[in-house]
Amino acid sequence: MTLEDLAYIAQIVASFGVIVSLIYLARQVVQNTRMMRAGVSSDRVQRDFDLTSPIFNNRDFAEKWCKARDGLDTLDEIDQVRVVMHSRSALKHWHNMFAMRRQHLVSDADWDELLWLIQHFGGIQNTRAAWAMFKDSFEKPFQDFIEQQFAIADRDKDNA
Repeated sequence: MTLEDLAYIAQIVASFGVIVSLIYLARQVVQNTRMMRAGVSSDRVQRDFDLTSPIFNNRDFAEKWCKARDGLDTLDEIDQVRVVMHSRSALKHWHNMFAMRRQHLVSDADWDELLWLIQHFGGIQNTRAAWAMFKDSFEKPFQDFIEQQFAIADRDKDNA
């Protein structure tokens, strides 16, 4: 066996090693993506709980939130701020999910649920007030997305 033959064998072994390494890395990327998606889904559940718990844990706040749905002006200034800031938290959550979706980290089921929430809660007065106040703090693609979802909410409200 010549030195040249040994070099060819070494190249074949090295190529095989590269292929094995690439397969291993691809599996690691897939596993990491799955773990990130699970984390995003778990985070979504926690954020949903954080957003809804003031409503179901505090009757006073729940009453204010219900009043604000259709008549934000029925609340005093402090309660208006409280309800609008609560809605801002929802907007921030929606924005986070939008960003994660653009990175392909949000499952279709979680995304469909989010669309439903935006379309149903986007039509209420306190959400619209928060959007009017904080819209410019979000990037243009998210603004366009929310405006589209609100248009769907308005259309559905008109058709009801």
